[in-house]
Amino acid sequence: MANITHSRDSIEDWADSIPRLQELTLKGYTNKEIVQLMKSDPKYNELNWSERTLKRRLKTVGVKRYDNSILVDDVRRKVEDLQDGPLRNKGIRAMHQAVREAGFAVGRDLVHALMEETDPLGLEARKLKNNRKKKIHDAIFRSPGPFHYLSLDGNDKLKGINNCEFPFGIYGGIDCYSRHVVFLIILQNNRDESAVGKEYFKMLLNYQICPRFLRVDLGNETTYIASIHQAIRERLPPDISWDNDAKFVSYGPSTSNITIERFWNVINETVVADVKPIIRGLSSCLSYESNESLDRELLSYLFLPVIQEKLNFIKEHYNDHRIRKQKGVELPTGCKPNFAFSCPEGFGGRNCGRQISHSILLEVGQVFGFTAVEQPLIISDDVKCLADSLGDPPTTLSEAASRFSDTKRAILQLPG
Repeated sequence: MANITHSRDSIEDWADSIPRLQELTLKGYTNKEIVQLMKSDPKYNELNWSERTLKRRLKTVGVKRYDNSILVDDVRRKVEDLQDGPLRNKGIRAMHQAVREAGFAVGRDLVHALMEETDPLGLEARKLKNNRKKKIHDAIFRSPGPFHYLSLDGNDKLKGINNCEFPFGIYGGIDCYSRHVVFLIILQNNRDESAVGKEYFKMLLNYQICPRFLRVDLGNETTYIASIHQAIRERLPPDISWDNDAKFVSYGPSTSNITIERFWNVINETVVADVKPIIRGLSSCLSYESNESLDRELLSYLFLPVIQEKLNFIKEHYNDHRIRKQKGVELPTGCKPNFAFSCPEGFGGRNCGRQISHSILLEVGQVFGFTAVEQPLIISDDVKCLADSLGDPPTTLSEAASRFSDTKRAILQLPG
């Protein structure tokens, strides 16, 4: 029998929401979570949403959580690609999520069976690692909602010897309540206060919300971020609760910045584990010399866009992973960071940030000289033109490494 659209619910009225519904269903959001997300989204909140309505709409357009018609060989190839790429060291939960996000509506049992088939040793090694006794932290972190506390930090694992061998520094920020990553960037120098400050300002432009507190480590770049944060707060309308905050930036060692340090473990096991052998190979074969400015410029120009794509993938993947249910934790668990960030009311939370007007952002941007938000790469025009002349921009790490070697050879052959 053909599906009949409800007389008061014409498909034309909610057709624009179909791609979003397909996306959320594939990512593993429950019907209750999807309803709350659609209600909180300005694009779709004027429509009528309930779990019953959602089920009817999904059935009308044929969106299913599991599709038995998908070929196993197609799923196997996707699992193999992910195991060779960004999810090389990740387990079944992360792999199943990534497979579904790629458009394969299959169950976890099938993905697990394919992982046992394609990489049995790796799967067993991860089981042993996860069975080790974990350290229990006595302190309980509390936060009333998103944008109450943002944790900012840099990751130096790609910098190499003495943190200066390679021109790669990662910097990011995470919301401590929802564990939602608000920004993640690769820079030529993540200790450059102007570059890091600009990324923080871009985050403010994106969300147009000022966080109440920041948690950072000691450094020149964090002092600069604190100055931007203070400038924004000073221009907000008076608020009794905020005006009484004597200390709105907390400083401390990175090792005690637990929320973002846990996320750095994910980055180290995926992006760093993929990139480091490649750039180490260039250094060991003497193709790359860290004390040559030309080499550093060329390496940055070729590798930064590729690494950023990997970081973007991990950021999206992490924000859509489901946090395990935990006892004794006074933060949302058993949900996805994106959901806790967008719908904190379901966990007794609230958005603790304050709206920033466009005029305030424009004024602060002018004060700190942020006339353009894009980060310019430090590279000479001649080197850039020569690298571009050898082909399209590289899209993989191996292509970037080959282009680096080819460009170096072409530069050495130039007269003079």
